[in-house]
Amino acid sequence: MIITRRKLLKSGAAIGAIGLLTPNLAQAATSARREFVIKVGRRQVGESTVALRRTGGSITADINANLNISILGLINFSYALTAREVWQNGQLRSIEARTDNDGTPEFVSATATSGGVQVNGSRWSGLIPGNPATSSFFAADFLTRPVWISTQDGNPLNVRTGNAGAEMLDTPAGRIGVTRYVVQGDMEIDLFYTAQGEWIGSERSLAGQRVSFLATSGAGALMSVWLG
Repeated sequence: MIITRRKLLKSGAAIGAIGLLTPNLAQAATSARREFVIKVGRRQVGESTVALRRTGGSITADINANLNISILGLINFSYALTAREVWQNGQLRSIEARTDNDGTPEFVSATATSGGVQVNGSRWSGLIPGNPATSSFFAADFLTRPVWISTQDGNPLNVRTGNAGAEMLDTPAGRIGVTRYVVQGDMEIDLFYTAQGEWIGSERSLAGQRVSFLATSGAGALMSVWLG
């Protein structure tokens, strides 16, 4: 099933934790921050943050992720990403991102044009037409968009998203009612959002292991800043 904006807004789950959510999105915030732990199975291997700041119709998103994975001597992997995205009225205006992918440098530099988003990346360069999202996940609106730009290397990811239903997600901040969305195509990942559209975490497989991002704490609601 492909997710439309109407289905997304109707499909949320109940809220189950204190401190991560702002109940009244009508009281628009100008900034918000969400912190995540990164786990392989039950073991913490890294941390990530998403911080949004709104000035008028413009939103700046700063994203950081750092992890080090060692699994029984079979996998030793390090990763560090720093990205800044600028959005204007729900449309991507620019990306500047740098990644250390286990010792291999990756990058993205992207700018909006009249024909779409012009991308210069370490893996892919070219023009992406339309209104693409990114692989930062922080806005539930991204679920309705069929193309995401990889903030690691600029690759355009063609995806389709399905609603897998409501569930209770155990996080370091407590149990939170979420809806699980299954992303397939050029990226395969499960994403978790609350009824308000707050991104609470993700889950994917790596070498047979479950890798998850789980919200730990936050200040303000990301979607309140996003919706303005």
